[in-house]
Amino acid sequence: MYISAEHFYLLALAAQKLGRNDDAKLYGQAMVEALYQEEPVTEQQILSLGQALGLNLCVCLVDYESHRWKVIDRSRYAYCSSKATVDLFPVRSKGQANVIFDIGQFDHAPNTAEVIAWYNEPGYRLPDWAEGETCIDAHAEECKENPMVAICGEETEIDGVRVVGSVREYNYGRYLSFFSFDDRWYQDCRFVRVRVRK
Repeated sequence: MYISAEHFYLLALAAQKLGRNDDAKLYGQAMVEALYQEEPVTEQQILSLGQALGLNLCVCLVDYESHRWKVIDRSRYAYCSSKATVDLFPVRSKGQANVIFDIGQFDHAPNTAEVIAWYNEPGYRLPDWAEGETCIDAHAEECKENPMVAICGEETEIDGVRVVGSVREYNYGRYLSFFSFDDRWYQDCRFVRVRVRK
């Protein structure tokens, strides 16, 4: 028997009204999985279903074959680290795909280890470079109010400091650079992670 994402959405709402929050969460996760099976997956589907369940989700069509990921065009960034290379910002998939993103924010200024632990919660992963930039592209206007971050590069060491690669959009432009594990992110940063297909 086929159950659509909309059906899971209605089940989740019913469970919420009955105070069965654990069941509502399970139905919400099932809704997200069902969306992967339905074509086309539209951003409006994700936003309307996700918002009603308290999930901050969006969907973006990611073109992993774009020339943008073949070389680093430093003119596109307000700041681009001289150490940034395509090897340190890999793109791991091929072709094109609809990708579901979860956008989260901490109630404090987190360190990098905390953020990566959030990325690696069950059912999620770090985005790659193409995914991170594509999601941020879709939210560029919002970034004028609240910065958005995608940790999408390799962990490495620069000048003896342990860092990880990231794309960050602020109201003054986009950064492609590295962030130290010893530093803390601004509390108003929103972080982008990818929902993993089962």
